[in-house]
Amino acid sequence: MVIRRLFVDVEATGDGFDPNHTILQICARYFENEKFVSEYYKDYSDREDTVYAYEAIRRRAEKNREAGHISAEEDLPNFMDWLHKQTKGHNCYFIGYNCAWDFRHVKNWMKKGGLHKRYFFEPCVCVMLLCTQRFDTHLSLFKSAERLGVAVDESKLHDARYDTDLTIELYKQLVQKLKS
Repeated sequence: MVIRRLFVDVEATGDGFDPNHTILQICARYFENEKFVSEYYKDYSDREDTVYAYEAIRRRAEKNREAGHISAEEDLPNFMDWLHKQTKGHNCYFIGYNCAWDFRHVKNWMKKGGLHKRYFFEPCVCVMLLCTQRFDTHLSLFKSAERLGVAVDESKLHDARYDTDLTIELYKQLVQKLKS
């Protein structure tokens, strides 16, 4: 039996409840069982700085669209082609640090694109919740990584690719601790 996992991190404008919010950056890493298969990464903001500022990134994304750069909405068919190719049409586990945030943004993105098929098992797997249970307190990605002894480069936090790296590492460590 193949266990399909999709680790996802999204950087976006807003909380995802407002349909006008948009994805600025996405990193999705697909695993079958424990083996990494493929990554989908896009930065729609084309930001140059490493400090995450929603409004500055949103303005830059708007300028990029005006200059003809692709937006998240325009890129959705590429993401869906990639996802379908990886999963071969099967549902997969959606895993994120604060998966409610990421899952909401991805589902809204897909809904805006007219996609209503279910691609993921629900509920999603929330690594933040696993860390909360482990440490008996709610912690940020950074603080959870610190508690598990994972080195963190604070200047890279809130970059979808880096946050996905941290989420995968935390997930692996938590699963290992459950097994031992």
